[in-house]
Amino acid sequence: MLAGPAAFIKRARYNRKLLGGGWRQAGVIAAPGILALTEMTQRLDVDHDNARYLAQQLAEVPDVDVDMDDVHINMVWFALPEQVDVPRLMDALEAAGIRANGAYGGKMRLVTHWQIDREAIDRTVSVIRSVVAG
Repeated sequence: MLAGPAAFIKRARYNRKLLGGGWRQAGVIAAPGILALTEMTQRLDVDHDNARYLAQQLAEVPDVDVDMDDVHINMVWFALPEQVDVPRLMDALEAAGIRANGAYGGKMRLVTHWQIDREAIDRTVSVIRSVVAG
């Protein structure tokens, strides 16, 4: 999905055509964007509250560094202790049914959304806590 002023959209459409992009099934791609704009915006406060809850729970894990002042949206960035075996953490998260990307630049990011509730957050933090503890 692309959003912006009319001139920006016009230029984007031009560039898309230059690259051979005459999408016949653009609606399949547009549908999630429309849903996000019409329905999911009504529940952003829940996602943001859950992100703050996630950040608070992570901050209680020994040696996990969370900047609570940087939690403004549904994303939480945190630093793991250097001794954490990141591949082991990723395997443990995957085994618990938690989808996440590994640390990048020394930080890891988790995102809350409509499919993430407090129970999922508690399960995620429990896995992280167990791997950090060794």
